Amino acid sequence: MSHLQKQSLPNGRAALHLAQAVYRPGKTPAQSRIYLGAIKDEQLVVSKKFTRRSGHVIPMATIREEFQAGRLLEWLEASPTEIPVIAKPKLGRPRKSSVASTPVIGPAAATPALSGAPPVPPSAEESPLAAKSRMANTAAVDEVGAWHVLETIGQECGLLPVLLQAFGKTEGWRLFTIACHQVVTGSPLYLMESWAVDQPLPMELIEADFSSPGLSLLMEKLGRDCATVTAFHRYWIEHLGHPKSLVYDLTSISSYSAAHPLVEYGYNRDKEPLPQVNLALVVDAATSLPVLLRALPGSIADVKTLKLTCDLLTDFGLADFDCRLDRGFDSEENLRDLLNADIGFTLAAKIDGSRAQNLIAKFGEALLLPGAHTFFDGERLLRHASDNFTVKCTQGAAGKAKQVKLHLYCDPEQRALMIRELERRCAAITKAAAGLSFASQDDAKAWLDKQENAQTRKAFAITALPKQSKQDKDLWRIEMETKALLLACRNFGFFAIYSSDLDSTREGIIEDYRIRDIAEKDLDIMKNENGQHRLRTGNPFVAQGRLVLAFISLVLHLALQKRMKAADLLKSYSVAELLGMLRRIRIIRPETGPVYRTEVPKKCVKALEVLGIPLPD
Repeated sequence: MSHLQKQSLPNGRAALHLAQAVYRPGKTPAQSRIYLGAIKDEQLVVSKKFTRRSGHVIPMATIREEFQAGRLLEWLEASPTEIPVIAKPKLGRPRKSSVASTPVIGPAAATPALSGAPPVPPSAEESPLAAKSRMANTAAVDEVGAWHVLETIGQECGLLPVLLQAFGKTEGWRLFTIACHQVVTGSPLYLMESWAVDQPLPMELIEADFSSPGLSLLMEKLGRDCATVTAFHRYWIEHLGHPKSLVYDLTSISSYSAAHPLVEYGYNRDKEPLPQVNLALVVDAATSLPVLLRALPGSIADVKTLKLTCDLLTDFGLADFDCRLDRGFDSEENLRDLLNADIGFTLAAKIDGSRAQNLIAKFGEALLLPGAHTFFDGERLLRHASDNFTVKCTQGAAGKAKQVKLHLYCDPEQRALMIRELERRCAAITKAAAGLSFASQDDAKAWLDKQENAQTRKAFAITALPKQSKQDKDLWRIEMETKALLLACRNFGFFAIYSSDLDSTREGIIEDYRIRDIAEKDLDIMKNENGQHRLRTGNPFVAQGRLVLAFISLVLHLALQKRMKAADLLKSYSVAELLGMLRRIRIIRPETGPVYRTEVPKKCVKALEVLGIPLPD
């Protein structure tokens, strides 16, 4: 089945498409669209893809006749006979039009009506309603503020040139435009077309398809084109200067679809009872910009993802880099893989792990007392001790053991607060349990589990009440144990960090430890601000394409956020608030005559001045 489909264009005209159903065995039928040309005054200006009729003007009645006869495409591709040829008009909006110095339309420059009638000069006493009606008769009104800022940032951070280099001008601009939509609105892709109507799109996007079916086809094409996506990542890593210091973290995205091969049940970081796909993000610690984003099966744990990710980074041209990792990657296997590959690392250790516990047993009492172990991290007082241990390597080090340094820190203020809170909770439970008895240990456990968290649970024991006679039933009570309370407090205020650099200092390791939060914050932005919090497709190629788009959008968002932070603007606006405000900067494009910029609010002018970005032309 097929039909003619008319679509409004950003320039006030309309586009004509031939929509055809595409049968896919075993899958839901899809729709493909073929662009035929632009419509003006019930006449079709034929698209340049039909080389023999490119630029020809054909009445729509003729187009409908050929379509009903079932030979429209063959007719358009055939040589014309008596159809006049005219110059094809430009369908895009000019990017560098001269803007009138007066920001509003005044008596000296009335806006012509779309009908082509001569403009009527407004009187000096024109009512606001009449002025509004006159301004509504313009060919187009573009929201240029947010687009202008994002295009400037995209150029300066290198993202836009890399996209054009990897994907070509048309597809590169198309992906950049979709990324702008994600950053500005955080809305689903099917709303992209209505947003694009109000944007000053470049000439390369005159015939671009931003409809929901068109974007789905683009995402599938992007997901299948592994070679071009790989080239994009290589160009991007080269543009970043082959980063040497990386931060690595994981998150999960829930899905309602079980058709995707990577969707599995696992540790859901959003606490949702849904299957998921895990996403691994690598960030350049120096620039805070993403380097790589890859999808993983939902059941894969953090510790199993590191080696392959490092191998991929090596294939993309990275060498001699080091990683900052959180405690989710603490495993003997990861330590050995990193040392075998000669990759430096700073890795937060699990405090209940054997090595951290040995260090607490060795230095814990000394770190609880003031003395030579004390230093200041900014205004925070910390105490520090360290020790070396060996890890047996099997590959890169030819089976030799390597030394790794483990730093142990104690935050005495945090420890005191945690102990105080635990004592408060234990006292409340002791008071509530006074005089209570339970028929079984399971009943006592159930009551205790409802009271407080797991740390409080460790401070209590369930004991049997003494019997007065053999006929008495078994009864149980809940009591706080001093020894158990001390064990529950054992790790309070302590944290440990591995380092492959045996010369690392206590201050330097803290700084590296702090940097690792970058990836976690970036993943939060991707999910909650750019609208990537749910996987809504079961097609693995569409999902992979959307992953590439999510990466591009995240780079653009973070590049703008970095610029705002440098300008001390993040204290006043978030990225979403700034872009929402800048959408109030508009340009009026009459069908003929000069282009005008509407009044620009003072807040917008000041924000652009602080960012060092001029007002759009």
